[in-house]
Amino acid sequence: MTAVDGDWPVFPTACTGTADPQEFVNRCTNGIKNGTKSVVVIGSSHAHVLNTPLLTMAAKNNWSLTSITKGYCPLGEDTAADITQACVDFNKATLAEVLKMKPDVVVTTSTRTNAQSNVPERLDPSWVTEVKTLNDAGIQVVAFRDTPRAAQPVPACLEKNPGAYVACGSQRAEIYSEDSPTGAVAAAMPDTKFLDLSKYFCPDANCPAVIGNVIVYKDDNHVTATYMKTLTPYFEKAFMAATGWS
Repeated sequence: MTAVDGDWPVFPTACTGTADPQEFVNRCTNGIKNGTKSVVVIGSSHAHVLNTPLLTMAAKNNWSLTSITKGYCPLGEDTAADITQACVDFNKATLAEVLKMKPDVVVTTSTRTNAQSNVPERLDPSWVTEVKTLNDAGIQVVAFRDTPRAAQPVPACLEKNPGAYVACGSQRAEIYSEDSPTGAVAAAMPDTKFLDLSKYFCPDANCPAVIGNVIVYKDDNHVTATYMKTLTPYFEKAFMAATGWS
Protein backbone atom coordinates (compact mmCIF):
# COMPACT_ATOMS: atom_id res chain seq x y z
CA MET A 1 0.00 0.00 0.00
CA THR A 2 3.07 2.28 -0.07
CA ALA A 3 2.28 3.44 -3.60
CA VAL A 4 -1.23 4.45 -2.49
CA ASP A 5 0.22 6.63 0.26
CA GLY A 6 1.85 8.87 -2.34
CA ASP A 7 -1.09 8.92 -4.75
CA TRP A 8 -1.49 12.70 -4.97
CA PRO A 9 -2.13 14.87 -8.07
CA VAL A 10 0.94 15.02 -10.32
CA PHE A 11 1.90 18.37 -11.81
CA PRO A 12 4.41 18.77 -14.69
CA THR A 13 6.90 20.32 -12.26
CA ALA A 14 7.19 19.75 -8.52
CA CYS A 15 4.98 21.82 -6.27
CA THR A 16 6.70 24.18 -3.84
CA GLY A 17 5.94 24.83 -0.20
CA THR A 18 7.53 26.63 2.70
CA ALA A 19 10.73 26.08 4.66
CA ASP A 20 8.72 24.11 7.21
CA PRO A 21 7.12 21.04 5.57
CA GLN A 22 4.80 20.73 8.57
CA GLU A 23 2.96 23.80 7.31
CA PHE A 24 1.61 21.55 4.53
CA VAL A 25 1.60 24.32 1.92
CA ASN A 26 1.47 23.37 -1.76
CA ARG A 27 1.90 25.90 -4.56
CA CYS A 28 1.57 24.24 -7.95
CA THR A 29 1.13 25.16 -11.60
CA ASN A 30 0.65 23.26 -14.83
CA GLY A 31 3.12 25.56 -16.58
CA ILE A 32 0.67 26.89 -19.17
CA LYS A 33 0.98 30.66 -19.37
CA ASN A 34 -1.66 32.86 -20.96
CA GLY A 35 -4.02 29.92 -21.40
CA THR A 36 -7.46 30.25 -22.93
CA LYS A 37 -8.87 30.17 -19.39
CA SER A 38 -7.29 30.63 -15.96
CA VAL A 39 -8.27 28.34 -13.09
CA VAL A 40 -7.08 28.69 -9.49
CA VAL A 41 -7.61 26.03 -6.81
CA ILE A 42 -7.58 27.19 -3.19
CA GLY A 43 -8.42 25.71 0.20
CA SER A 44 -7.30 22.60 2.06
CA SER A 45 -5.69 19.37 0.93
CA HIS A 46 -9.18 18.19 -0.04
CA ALA A 47 -9.22 20.99 -2.61
CA HIS A 48 -5.73 19.96 -3.74
CA VAL A 49 -7.11 16.50 -4.58
CA LEU A 50 -9.40 18.12 -7.16
CA ASN A 51 -6.36 18.96 -9.27
CA THR A 52 -6.18 15.47 -10.79
CA PRO A 53 -9.18 15.89 -13.13
CA LEU A 54 -8.45 19.59 -13.56
CA LEU A 55 -4.94 18.85 -14.83
CA THR A 56 -6.37 16.57 -17.50
CA MET A 57 -8.98 19.12 -18.51
CA ALA A 58 -6.48 22.00 -18.51
CA ALA A 59 -4.06 20.10 -20.75
CA LYS A 60 -6.85 19.29 -23.19
CA ASN A 61 -8.21 22.85 -23.32
CA ASN A 62 -5.00 24.87 -22.87
CA TRP A 63 -6.03 26.36 -19.53
CA SER A 64 -3.63 27.89 -17.04
CA LEU A 65 -4.00 26.02 -13.74
CA THR A 66 -2.61 27.27 -10.43
CA SER A 67 -3.16 25.61 -7.07
CA ILE A 68 -2.49 27.28 -3.70
CA THR A 69 -3.50 25.03 -0.80
CA LYS A 70 -2.62 24.25 2.80
CA GLY A 71 -3.33 21.03 4.65
CA TYR A 72 -5.93 21.25 7.44
CA CYS A 73 -6.89 24.67 6.11
CA PRO A 74 -10.31 25.01 4.48
CA LEU A 75 -11.44 28.48 3.45
CA GLY A 76 -12.51 30.61 6.37
CA GLU A 77 -11.31 33.15 8.88
CA ASP A 78 -13.01 31.99 12.07
CA THR A 79 -10.76 30.23 14.57
CA ALA A 80 -13.87 29.09 16.45
CA ALA A 81 -14.60 26.79 13.47
CA ASP A 82 -11.59 24.52 14.07
CA ILE A 83 -9.35 26.72 11.92
CA THR A 84 -5.97 27.74 13.32
CA GLN A 85 -4.66 31.28 13.30
CA ALA A 86 -1.94 30.14 10.89
CA CYS A 87 -4.70 28.94 8.58
CA VAL A 88 -6.56 32.24 8.89
CA ASP A 89 -3.38 34.14 7.97
CA PHE A 90 -2.78 31.82 5.03
CA ASN A 91 -6.34 32.25 3.78
CA LYS A 92 -6.16 36.04 4.01
CA ALA A 93 -2.91 36.12 2.06
CA THR A 94 -4.21 33.66 -0.53
CA LEU A 95 -7.43 35.60 -0.99
CA ALA A 96 -5.49 38.83 -1.57
CA GLU A 97 -3.25 37.05 -4.09
CA VAL A 98 -6.15 35.54 -6.00
CA LEU A 99 -7.98 38.88 -6.15
CA LYS A 100 -4.89 40.32 -7.88
CA MET A 101 -4.67 37.34 -10.25
CA LYS A 102 -8.31 37.75 -11.35
CA PRO A 103 -8.72 34.19 -12.67
CA ASP A 104 -11.71 33.13 -14.73
CA VAL A 105 -12.76 30.71 -12.02
CA VAL A 106 -11.73 29.61 -8.54
CA VAL A 107 -12.24 25.98 -7.53
CA THR A 108 -12.50 24.85 -3.92
CA THR A 109 -14.45 22.59 -1.58
CA SER A 110 -17.56 23.83 0.19
CA THR A 111 -18.83 21.72 3.09
CA ARG A 112 -16.73 19.94 5.70
CA THR A 113 -17.41 16.32 6.59
CA ASN A 114 -16.31 14.44 9.70
CA ALA A 115 -15.71 10.76 10.41
CA GLN A 116 -17.45 11.09 13.77
CA SER A 117 -21.13 10.31 13.31
CA ASN A 118 -22.13 12.85 15.97
CA VAL A 119 -20.46 15.72 14.06
CA PRO A 120 -22.70 16.81 11.18
CA GLU A 121 -21.56 18.00 7.79
CA ARG A 122 -21.33 21.77 7.87
CA LEU A 123 -20.70 24.92 5.87
CA ASP A 124 -18.84 27.55 7.85
CA PRO A 125 -20.24 31.11 7.71
CA SER A 126 -16.73 32.53 7.21
CA TRP A 127 -16.41 30.30 4.12
CA VAL A 128 -19.41 32.12 2.67
CA THR A 129 -17.83 35.48 3.48
CA GLU A 130 -14.57 34.64 1.69
CA VAL A 131 -16.30 33.24 -1.37
CA LYS A 132 -18.63 36.24 -1.62
CA THR A 133 -15.51 38.44 -1.62
CA LEU A 134 -14.35 36.61 -4.74
CA ASN A 135 -17.78 36.85 -6.34
CA ASP A 136 -17.99 40.58 -5.60
CA ALA A 137 -14.71 40.99 -7.48
CA GLY A 138 -16.25 39.35 -10.54
CA ILE A 139 -14.64 35.94 -9.99
CA GLN A 140 -16.80 32.89 -10.48
CA VAL A 141 -16.39 30.08 -7.93
CA VAL A 142 -17.05 26.36 -8.41
CA ALA A 143 -17.35 24.63 -5.04
CA PHE A 144 -17.42 20.86 -4.59
CA ARG A 145 -19.10 19.11 -1.68
CA ASP A 146 -16.53 17.52 0.62
CA THR A 147 -15.60 13.86 0.25
CA PRO A 148 -16.21 11.13 2.86
CA ARG A 149 -13.88 10.31 5.72
CA ALA A 150 -13.22 6.93 7.31
CA ALA A 151 -12.74 6.05 10.96
CA GLN A 152 -9.32 4.53 10.21
CA PRO A 153 -6.68 4.64 7.47
CA VAL A 154 -8.20 2.75 4.57
CA PRO A 155 -5.04 1.10 3.13
CA ALA A 156 -4.10 -0.35 6.54
CA CYS A 157 -7.66 -1.58 7.06
CA LEU A 158 -7.65 -3.32 3.69
CA GLU A 159 -4.30 -4.96 4.41
CA LYS A 160 -5.71 -6.43 7.61
CA ASN A 161 -9.10 -7.22 6.11
CA PRO A 162 -8.78 -7.97 2.37
CA GLY A 163 -12.09 -7.61 0.61
CA ALA A 164 -13.74 -5.69 3.46
CA TYR A 165 -14.63 -2.84 1.14
CA VAL A 166 -17.68 -1.70 3.09
CA ALA A 167 -16.25 -2.22 6.59
CA CYS A 168 -13.10 -0.25 5.70
CA GLY A 169 -15.16 2.62 4.32
CA SER A 170 -17.96 4.61 5.92
CA GLN A 171 -21.73 5.03 5.93
CA ARG A 172 -23.34 7.83 3.96
CA ALA A 173 -25.78 8.74 6.74
CA GLU A 174 -22.88 9.20 9.16
CA ILE A 175 -20.92 11.44 6.78
CA TYR A 176 -23.43 13.51 4.86
CA SER A 177 -26.48 15.51 5.83
CA GLU A 178 -29.61 14.41 3.99
CA ASP A 179 -29.53 17.76 2.19
CA SER A 180 -26.27 19.58 1.59
CA PRO A 181 -25.79 22.62 3.87
CA THR A 182 -25.01 24.65 0.74
CA GLY A 183 -28.70 24.64 -0.11
CA ALA A 184 -29.29 27.32 2.51
CA VAL A 185 -26.96 29.82 0.80
CA ALA A 186 -26.97 28.88 -2.89
CA ALA A 187 -29.77 31.25 -3.91
CA ALA A 188 -27.91 34.21 -2.40
CA MET A 189 -24.68 33.28 -4.23
CA PRO A 190 -25.51 33.13 -7.96
CA ASP A 191 -21.86 33.47 -8.99
CA THR A 192 -20.90 30.36 -7.01
CA LYS A 193 -21.85 27.00 -8.45
CA PHE A 194 -22.20 24.20 -5.92
CA LEU A 195 -21.39 20.74 -7.26
CA ASP A 196 -22.02 17.44 -5.52
CA LEU A 197 -20.14 14.29 -6.57
CA SER A 198 -21.03 12.36 -3.41
CA LYS A 199 -22.92 9.68 -5.36
CA TYR A 200 -19.62 8.57 -6.87
CA PHE A 201 -18.21 7.96 -3.39
CA CYS A 202 -21.40 6.66 -1.77
CA PRO A 203 -23.41 4.92 -4.50
CA ASP A 204 -25.91 3.72 -1.90
CA ALA A 205 -26.00 3.72 1.92
CA ASN A 206 -22.31 2.76 1.93
CA CYS A 207 -19.20 4.73 1.01
CA PRO A 208 -16.89 1.79 0.24
CA ALA A 209 -13.12 1.80 0.44
CA VAL A 210 -12.81 0.27 -3.02
CA ILE A 211 -14.96 1.09 -6.05
CA GLY A 212 -14.47 -0.47 -9.47
CA ASN A 213 -11.42 -2.33 -8.17
CA VAL A 214 -9.72 1.00 -7.29
CA ILE A 215 -8.78 2.06 -3.76
CA VAL A 216 -10.69 5.27 -3.10
CA TYR A 217 -8.67 6.70 -0.18
CA LYS A 218 -4.92 7.02 0.37
CA ASP A 219 -5.42 7.40 4.14
CA ASP A 220 -8.56 8.06 6.19
CA ASN A 221 -9.80 11.07 4.21
CA HIS A 222 -7.84 11.92 1.05
CA VAL A 223 -9.08 10.50 -2.25
CA THR A 224 -6.40 8.82 -4.35
CA ALA A 225 -5.40 10.43 -7.61
CA THR A 226 -6.07 7.07 -9.24
CA TYR A 227 -9.71 7.13 -8.19
CA MET A 228 -10.06 10.81 -9.13
CA LYS A 229 -8.88 9.89 -12.63
CA THR A 230 -11.82 7.49 -12.94
CA LEU A 231 -14.15 10.38 -12.04
CA THR A 232 -12.69 12.79 -14.60
CA PRO A 233 -15.52 12.36 -17.17
CA TYR A 234 -18.18 13.05 -14.53
CA PHE A 235 -16.17 15.87 -12.97
CA GLU A 236 -15.62 17.44 -16.38
CA LYS A 237 -19.28 17.27 -17.37
CA ALA A 238 -20.39 18.90 -14.12
CA PHE A 239 -17.64 21.54 -14.22
CA MET A 240 -18.25 22.55 -17.83
CA ALA A 241 -21.99 22.83 -17.21
CA ALA A 242 -21.38 24.97 -14.12
CA THR A 243 -18.99 27.37 -15.86
CA GLY A 244 -20.80 27.45 -19.18
CA TRP A 245 -17.49 26.78 -20.95
CA SER A 246 -17.27 24.67 -24.09
